[in-house]
Amino acid sequence: MATEFIIIRHGESVANKRDLFAGTLDLGLTRIGRKQARITAAWLKRRKIDAVYTSPFPRASATAMYIAKAKKLPMRVCDGIKEIDNGIYEGKKFSFAMFDDDPRMKGKLDDFAAWDFTGGETVKGVAARFYAAMEEIAKQNEGKTVAIVTHSTALAAFVSLVNADGDFDEMSHAGTIPNASLVFCRYSAGKFHIDEYGFTDHLKGHVTNFKDQL
Repeated sequence: MATEFIIIRHGESVANKRDLFAGTLDLGLTRIGRKQARITAAWLKRRKIDAVYTSPFPRASATAMYIAKAKKLPMRVCDGIKEIDNGIYEGKKFSFAMFDDDPRMKGKLDDFAAWDFTGGETVKGVAARFYAAMEEIAKQNEGKTVAIVTHSTALAAFVSLVNADGDFDEMSHAGTIPNASLVFCRYSAGKFHIDEYGFTDHLKGHVTNFKDQL
C-alpha cells in the first residue's frame, strides 16, 4: 500500500524576512509566518492526516504545532528532515557573491548537487539523509497519510533526487518554494513520486516567497 505525504515548508521566518542564511540558525516565525501556519492547519484539518512529523528547528516545529493541534495528533520530531547546515554562512546576509572567495564553492553554483558549504553540509548529503528519513517514515506509516514540516533547501534537494531517479549527477535545483506551501508526494513499491510541487491555493492572499535563499 502507498504512503501519502503532504510536505509543508514552514511559515515565513524572521531570517527569511531579514534575508539571512538560516539553516541551523533559527530566529522563529514572523507574525505573517504564524498566520500562514494557522491558515495551513485550518486547510489541512479537513483532510485525512494520520501522523505529523517535523524538523527539530523551531520555525518548523512552530508551524507543525498548529497542524498537530488541528488534527489532534502528536507531533513527532525527525532529525533527518532538518534544513541544511550552511556552515560559515549561517546568520550572514544572503549573497551568492560571497561564494566567490570560498574554494569549496568555486565553480559549483550551476551544479546544485555539488554545493559544499565550508563548515557545513553538502546538498548531496542533505538529499541522502532526507530521503532515508522519508523512506523510514513511509515504511512506518504504510497506507497512511503523513504531514511533514520541513525547509526549502532540504526539500528541494529531496525533490531533485526523486526526480533524478536516484542519480545524484543529474540533480538540479528544484527551486525555492513559498513559505507554508505544500508538496504532494507518495511512496509506493519502493519509490517516491512527486505529484505536485509548491501548492499555494490554500494561502490565497498570504503567499510569501523569498527567492534564492538557503
